[in-house]
Amino acid sequence: MPFTFKLSQRLARMRSRAFIVTLAALAGCEKPIALATDPGGTSASQLVLSPRTVTVHSNQMVDLTAVGLTAVGDTAVVAVSWSATTGSVIDTSTNGGKHYGRYKAGTGTGTVKVIAQGHPGTATDTSVVTVTAAPVATVRVSPSSAGLVVGQTAQFGAITTDSAGNVLSGRTVTWTSSNQTVATVSNGGLVTGVTAGSATITATSEGQSGTAAVSVSNVPVATVTVSPGSASVGVGGTQQYAATLKDASGNVLTGRTVTWASSALSVAPITGSGLVSGLVAGTSTITATSEGKSGTGALTVTALPPPPSGGWTNEPAGVTVVSDYGFNDPFPVTDADTPIPGGSGWNSIYNGNGYMTLGADPSAPLSPPNVVQFLYPIGFPGTKGPATAWRPLPGLTRAYVGQWWKVSNPWQGNASNVNKIGYLVV
Repeated sequence: MPFTFKLSQRLARMRSRAFIVTLAALAGCEKPIALATDPGGTSASQLVLSPRTVTVHSNQMVDLTAVGLTAVGDTAVVAVSWSATTGSVIDTSTNGGKHYGRYKAGTGTGTVKVIAQGHPGTATDTSVVTVTAAPVATVRVSPSSAGLVVGQTAQFGAITTDSAGNVLSGRTVTWTSSNQTVATVSNGGLVTGVTAGSATITATSEGQSGTAAVSVSNVPVATVTVSPGSASVGVGGTQQYAATLKDASGNVLTGRTVTWASSALSVAPITGSGLVSGLVAGTSTITATSEGKSGTGALTVTALPPPPSGGWTNEPAGVTVVSDYGFNDPFPVTDADTPIPGGSGWNSIYNGNGYMTLGADPSAPLSPPNVVQFLYPIGFPGTKGPATAWRPLPGLTRAYVGQWWKVSNPWQGNASNVNKIGYLVV
């Protein structure tokens, strides 16, 4: 084969590499000449890393590229290892002489050096990464809701995260309550129930907020105690009862609604404030109820002793009897002012409905069995009387009036607690 052909083939295989060729006169010999390679060779004498400087947020990533170059600037075949002063290079790859490294910053901030090291050889390059704090993207309050009783506390926490969902620590959080009369919150997220109701607890950091719902209820009533535990009043007398409410720990509770009831309204009706009136002789159980819990007290209503026959125990001495009438006569059924038959000097008026009639009661102490009976229909106004029996007292400036009366059983007084029985007009 001619020498020139072999040389051109050799040059073609070496592509663009430079060679110094020395020709020597060789008589009658086709042996190829020796080729000396370029001193630069193919090994990497330089490693270039880009970008040289970059800024990222904590927990975020950035891609870096390293390229090995020969002494004359060609791409060199080289292996690359990666390291970082903080954080980590989490993914590496190589393609077409380029070496890729993905750096992920840690949770801290500051300046980080990411180093690419070529192998074989000692070629290295460094990128300077400035890590800054990632801004808060979301705030989540935990727990998201809570139920408290008055005086109870609950600790809430705020979890701040960046846009990638990474938890951010060391961020300033401010706490607020939408209704401090219901629930207050401290700078550290401690919520205290104040009064029954609801409130929204808000945690805010770097302009982002999260919320939690809080409902506050009263400490439940555990026991109800009625005082006095037992009492006795005469007919016409009253007795005030009171209820003491306590929680399960024995603490006295105030401001709760208490309802009162009497087991025998015909004997002893009771008001919403616990005031009992004795109507007729008998017994009744007085019950106070609050939030489903109840307590009871006992009441005995005793009959008043009747006046002695022929007089009244508290009648002043030296008085003159004007009238001592036992209501022994029938009453005219008319609204007109009409004398009662029998010559007693008493008149009847406003009796058009016949609510005032002659009745009988053997227990009447002064004129048994005759009595006057008044009917109070259901719904009758409390400020009126169903009828009137009256007697004029001409020329008198002082008068003593004695009257014996009793209510029927059952009896229910007017809701106003005013039922006209007798009165003196001057």
